[in-house]
Amino acid sequence: MTESDKRGLPPGASQVPAPRAAAAAPREPPNLAHPPLAIGDLAREFDISTRAIRFYEARGLLHPARRGTARIFGPADRQRLALIIRAKNLGLTLEEIGEHLAIYDADASDPHALAVLKTRADRHIATLLGKRHDLQATLKELRAIRARLTMRPSGSHKQ
Repeated sequence: MTESDKRGLPPGASQVPAPRAAAAAPREPPNLAHPPLAIGDLAREFDISTRAIRFYEARGLLHPARRGTARIFGPADRQRLALIIRAKNLGLTLEEIGEHLAIYDADASDPHALAVLKTRADRHIATLLGKRHDLQATLKELRAIRARLTMRPSGSHKQ
């Protein structure tokens, strides 16, 4: 994304905030059965800024209904936002997220489009499997380091 794309956005506005505490339990996904919400209510529900939601809309990832100038977010918008946030947390780019969402939006009556989307889905699956492998390897390494630190007497450390 170029600097001109970011104009008017705070630093990191294109990114979903990282989890607040590493030791905290994972946050439960919002209840998607709620009635339609305004942008501020949706932002609070997902613990992100309204600016982030408007950014995703400007990038074509969200398509809320409008009542005058107000954005109205229904269950489908909530589901899309949950997918966007999950994909950002997995490290996908906005372009990849758009491709990912296109898989969900696919028209089952167009065989060519389905073939393209199947290829994209396969690529995303491979990418996520690779990330899972890397994550599992990193966790294994960190657990081994932690185990070594636990076995070391608290007064003995190398200098």
